[in-house]
Amino acid sequence: MLKDIVAVWQTKSDLTKLQYAYCAVIVVTLVAGGLAGLLNQNVAWQILSLTWIVTVTFFVNFVSFALIHLYVTPKQPVKPARRAQTIKRR
Repeated sequence: MLKDIVAVWQTKSDLTKLQYAYCAVIVVTLVAGGLAGLLNQNVAWQILSLTWIVTVTFFVNFVSFALIHLYVTPKQPVKPARRAQTIKRR
């Protein structure tokens, strides 16, 4: 089962892997901030500020990858559309 998970993971693009990593860090820092908030409110706010930084980085990275793939990567040639053949009626 672990080999199947690794095989599927290797087929993912770099953007997808990076976005999963950012989401994991966001979830972990949110949970850590919540747990730290039970003990010390100031530490919780510092951890949550880290969460905001990672969230902004997540969206900036997503937009930058989208722009790179839109403008830099070569486009595949467009095949000309076929004309529909009309049936001649007599």
